[in-house]
Amino acid sequence: MKNISESTIISKALEQGQDLREFSAELNKKLLEKENESIGDFLNNTEEALDLHMRVEKCDAILEQVENMLTGFQENLGGLSREIRHLQDQSTSMGIKLGNRKSVRHYLSQMVDELVVPEEMISIICSGNLADQSYMEQLHQLQRKIKFAREQSFHDTKACSDVHQVIENLRVKAAFRIRSFLLDKVYQFRKPLANYHIPQNAMLRFRFFYEFILANERPTAQEIKDQYLETVSKIYYSYFRSYLQRLMKLKFSETANRSDLIGVVSRPSASKFSGMSLTKAFGSMLQSSSNGLKHKETVFTLGNRKAVIESELEATIIVPHAERIQDQSHSFESLFRSIHFALLDCACREYLFIMDFFLPSASVREEMFQFIFQTTLQSLITHLEGFLVDCWDSIAIFLCIHIILRYQVTAHEREVPVLDSFYKTILDLLWPRMIEIVNANVASIRSCEVDKLGKIDVRPHIITRRYAEYYTAISGLNESFPDKRVDEMLESLSAEVKKCITRMSSIFQDPKSKLIFLINNYDMLLSILSSNSKPDNDSDAVYRFEQALNAVESEYILLSIHPMLSLLEEITTEIQNDRIPSDERVLNAILKFKGSWKNEIDRLNEDNRRSFQNFHCGSRLLQSALTKLVEVYAAFFKAVSGAPLQKARAEMTNVQKFMVEVKEKRPQL
Repeated sequence: MKNISESTIISKALEQGQDLREFSAELNKKLLEKENESIGDFLNNTEEALDLHMRVEKCDAILEQVENMLTGFQENLGGLSREIRHLQDQSTSMGIKLGNRKSVRHYLSQMVDELVVPEEMISIICSGNLADQSYMEQLHQLQRKIKFAREQSFHDTKACSDVHQVIENLRVKAAFRIRSFLLDKVYQFRKPLANYHIPQNAMLRFRFFYEFILANERPTAQEIKDQYLETVSKIYYSYFRSYLQRLMKLKFSETANRSDLIGVVSRPSASKFSGMSLTKAFGSMLQSSSNGLKHKETVFTLGNRKAVIESELEATIIVPHAERIQDQSHSFESLFRSIHFALLDCACREYLFIMDFFLPSASVREEMFQFIFQTTLQSLITHLEGFLVDCWDSIAIFLCIHIILRYQVTAHEREVPVLDSFYKTILDLLWPRMIEIVNANVASIRSCEVDKLGKIDVRPHIITRRYAEYYTAISGLNESFPDKRVDEMLESLSAEVKKCITRMSSIFQDPKSKLIFLINNYDMLLSILSSNSKPDNDSDAVYRFEQALNAVESEYILLSIHPMLSLLEEITTEIQNDRIPSDERVLNAILKFKGSWKNEIDRLNEDNRRSFQNFHCGSRLLQSALTKLVEVYAAFFKAVSGAPLQKARAEMTNVQKFMVEVKEKRPQL
């Protein structure tokens, strides 16, 4: 750094053009002056420098003393640190010893508490009342002592061997007394007219008794379980067999038979009831076909029978004794509901009792349930098999199917799945018979001979009404649990009914009577089907019959007003084909139409009143006829207006005036 400064000074001197020797002499002179000035200043401050030197020496002495003091403190703190570490080691050692002693004390005190058998426990276990709460508490303590003694026996504990015999004697005594107590409760089930729910509830209160026996005396526990299963199985079998026998005595004395099919109609019914109103005739025919039985079940209509799967589904079961006193009879589906609701309640109660009291695994739980209810369920299956052989009431069978489906859902909601196999067996019995009866109805319609049905008039036939009511009943029930088999059966039934109606209409020689018969039957059928189905759930059958009705109505309207409109349509066609008729012919046609159309409409209205039982049907046909009349006249007016027919145009009434006349005529009709 110094060399750089000298080089800089020399460079500046050279740049200024100075002589280096002169420049060097001048610098030495200045340095000498500065040195003399410094020496003078130092001599002037000699006293102050001496004072400063003395102070520095004094400070050095003081700092030396402080250093010696701190060194002493450091040595003392090192000793204290060693003592603290020693005390800490002693404290840790004492803590470990204290923890070990506490553990040993806790273990020994627990062992002493578990092994010591108090006199109070011995007294209560041997002679105390088993129904008291104190006995239950002492039994819990005994169970803990037994478990602890078994654990300690593997360690060859001397204290354990001393009390082993006492605990063993108490275990045997408690097991003996509990066995007698529980078997007494089971034997109470066998008393005549006993309500087994009472001792069963009592057993639930003492469920720990069986848990104690199961843990200590498995053969005894198996004995108690076997006695309970055998006893309860016999009780349920006896109860349901007796209840079923008494319940079946409440069934209607006469039920449907093989002659109660849609296509089977007694011959006298058609002539015997001619001249009656439709309602009276149908009621009399239905009574006649059922041989005049007062309490015969409705075979083809649902009516109030649906209540058995709605409001009455979980109603109180039927009490046969009370019903006999009141001389009440019931349909089979009501009796079926009652017996199966009783079964559902008993099965759920028993299944939950088995779970709570015997504490079995899932597989053992199901085996126990099957052992209890096997004979009972088999008796119900056998009875149903015998009933279905002679049952021809398919609505009752279908209601029974839906009862089972709903009870299966209820059982799963109660977390009792063990009835599934039984319900499947019941459904496997009901469905084939249901299909067989429906197929028999289809066959009866297919094979019915029109000439053997007696006299047939234009009113709705009883076969049509039966089908409509029957279809409505089955399809309505099928909405809650849809099944494709039902849809297929109803589709087949609908197709056969349509063919049957067509066959019956063929006996009419008069085309108009044939159309009236078809309209009456289709209209009545659709009225029943539509009134019992949801607006957005029209079936294929409804659509099929609506199409058939529309086609027949159109044909009937054309046939009814054709004589009145035939000449107008003929002239209209000729004019449209550029074959202009004579003015006189058109004029005569207009005059004839104006003079006759009102009378023809009155006649048509009167014919509709006589021919159609449904007022709305007659009104609908009349409205369609008037609409057709206006359409034909409008086409005729347009054709004549564009043709060179002066006299005819002068005599014609324009379409608007004619429509006014038609509207004025409607209130009169």
